[in-house]
Amino acid sequence: MDLNIPTRTLLQDMPCRWNASYNMIKRIAEQQEALAQYAIQNKKFDFTFDANESILLHELTKLLQPLEELTRLFCCETSSISVKYPYAKLVIQKISLLQFENSDVNKIRDQIISGLGTKFFVYKEDTFVKINKLVYNRFSDHQLAMFFDPRFKDKMAEFPEFLRRRVFLHFAGMPETTIDEDQILPISPISKNLKDC
Repeated sequence: MDLNIPTRTLLQDMPCRWNASYNMIKRIAEQQEALAQYAIQNKKFDFTFDANESILLHELTKLLQPLEELTRLFCCETSSISVKYPYAKLVIQKISLLQFENSDVNKIRDQIISGLGTKFFVYKEDTFVKINKLVYNRFSDHQLAMFFDPRFKDKMAEFPEFLRRRVFLHFAGMPETTIDEDQILPISPISKNLKDC
């Protein structure tokens, strides 16, 4: 029986490989109809999905796909540290907009956003700076590298003036407490996207 599905082997998750879970789930979702047909023909094979499990597979694939792209970009030999902050920010924005039927997938999405935020935007609790009632980390290598990359500069920064002042103070050897927090305004979210870079 021809199902118009590519003939492929199923993949197994490997915890030491970043994208193994995504690749495994994507392959199972892709081959779901073939697995169902095989289960009908072979009664001993008990590997079918109900409607909720099928939705879960497709939602997880949709959620993990931007992360797969991000990890491939980060692991590329030619990838520089300067792209990591802006691309992580774009992925956070992209997956923040995703809504899923399955509440567990929404929880996973929130955990991914939190994890990326911790990695790229908050480093240590004792290095927080409060600006306009929001808390930000004092400085990170990702932000510094992004600032010196002519493609990005401060275009992806939520507070561009704050980032420029932080870079100046960082190289001047001055404490960041000299920044007047009341003068710093966030950039309009409309102008923050990758094509502006």
